[in-house]
Amino acid sequence: MIEQNCVACHARDATTGLARTLAKLATLESEIAPRLAALGPPSLTGVGDKLHEKALAAILTGKDLPRRPWLAVQMPKYQFTESEIESIVGEVVARDRIPELQRSTPELPIGKAAALAAARLVTAEGFGCQSCHKIGSVEPPKVAINAHGTDLTMLGDSVRPSWFRRWVHNPSR
Repeated sequence: MIEQNCVACHARDATTGLARTLAKLATLESEIAPRLAALGPPSLTGVGDKLHEKALAAILTGKDLPRRPWLAVQMPKYQFTESEIESIVGEVVARDRIPELQRSTPELPIGKAAALAAARLVTAEGFGCQSCHKIGSVEPPKVAINAHGTDLTMLGDSVRPSWFRRWVHNPSR
């Protein structure tokens, strides 16, 4: 992250990335102000806890489709070796990963009733996930760029279950 200067663009912990520069630019160039939220890349704070190692590696190699296609900025394409990818992913995970809690009861497989309930939870009758996130072919209604969420289809391929459980329990955390 230091060698590639990731925090020159991305915020991470106390480092603000482009945010301060973009805010100053918007005051100087008024036509930029409405697009400001689309010009800043996502924060890297806690990304090693949030994402699976495979998802982190796919982002670094550029093999993954953009997770936020509405952004006007995209990550540069780097030519990392496998060793460099393993090193970056390993370091980010080591710094960010919150250890798993020991569970007294095993997680139960999702049955038909739970799957039906989960499908309703993402709608306005539940948590309202679809008000900001695309799910499959269902796009969210007109939503501000800074409130736009990533596509929740195949969420488990990128986001770790323990991070997701902590987030759902307390989203403002």
